[in-house]
Amino acid sequence: MLALCVGAPALAQPSAQPAFEQGYSAYEAGDYASARQYWQPLAEAGHAPAQYGLGLLHANGQIAGHDDVSAVSWLRKAAEQGEAGAQFNLGMMYANGQGVPRDYAQTAQWCAKAASQDDADGQYCMGQLYANGDGVKQSDEQAMQWWRKAAEQGHAKAQNRLGELYAVTEGPLRDNAQAVHWLRQAAQQGLPVAQNNLGTLYLDGQGVARDPEAAMHWFRRAAEQGDADAQYNLAVGYDFGRGVARDISQAVAWYRKAAEQGYAKAQSNLGALYADGDGVGRDEAQAVAWWRKAAEQGHPRARINLGVMYAEGRGVPRNLPVAYALLGTARLPEDLAGYRDRLAAQMSRAQIAQGRKLEADLMAAGSGAQAIRRVDRALDAAPR
Repeated sequence: MLALCVGAPALAQPSAQPAFEQGYSAYEAGDYASARQYWQPLAEAGHAPAQYGLGLLHANGQIAGHDDVSAVSWLRKAAEQGEAGAQFNLGMMYANGQGVPRDYAQTAQWCAKAASQDDADGQYCMGQLYANGDGVKQSDEQAMQWWRKAAEQGHAKAQNRLGELYAVTEGPLRDNAQAVHWLRQAAQQGLPVAQNNLGTLYLDGQGVARDPEAAMHWFRRAAEQGDADAQYNLAVGYDFGRGVARDISQAVAWYRKAAEQGYAKAQSNLGALYADGDGVGRDEAQAVAWWRKAAEQGHPRARINLGVMYAEGRGVPRNLPVAYALLGTARLPEDLAGYRDRLAAQMSRAQIAQGRKLEADLMAAGSGAQAIRRVDRALDAAPR
């Protein structure tokens, strides 16, 4: 959703100001129909902030008869009059292909105009474009400069991206102390991704003294806001007693929250807990179900575990060709060295041929969801 960011607009005509403010009050109260009634006449008379507001009502689907083409039209009118928020949001329309064909060069053009007026969203946008090389030549240095400008204005997402870049970049730009500083600024504003990132620095002792308890504090704050990375990290802490007393029931709960959001590593670990009966009742069918979800996302260990279950007939009917295929799509860990060869020794030539064909299908499709489903459909046809 695009955001209306206006205070006392510099371009507001004095005679129009009361009507605009009444519309803005209605907008803030969620009365979008009244906001439109106040803003429409002003916008048609050329009032830039009202044009901006009307554009966002259309873009966000907050009024009857809304459409993206009208949103772009009104945002453009305001942007061409120098309304910084409209310039930024018009850039976002181009970035999202919303009401116009996607065009990152246009995004860069309009976000640059907003950024030149010290609009923090515009500056953040320019940092994103330079980081990704979208519409501009990729440059970490330029990304850092724009993110810093926005971060110094308190823009939490820019603070997080600046901190991330300081933490992970190689060469002279790397600065762990700066990473901690900016991630802490964003985390203290409640941004979940920054809280998780700061927790990771505490866990690794990167830029700060290693402190697993502080790491878990930040993971929890992010996890409680629904951040799947943090939910997984919190679960691992409880699973292995890292920064907290080991509590397998808490580990299961947080793995499940992340897994239900589609987080593959959490799905794989939750499958392992079900397979072992650790913190939950042993349920091999549930283990298979969670490993299948993770395998569909290409998680290597989940594919291996799923293969073992098919090989041993645990939680699924035993099917050696399917097991052979799944075990061939990932490098086996030391504890399973030679497992596939021993499996092949139990298989007929027809079964091995079928397994190799399924393996080739999986490898060609990247072991994704559709490929795993094709393996499932092949079960009845595969010689067992």
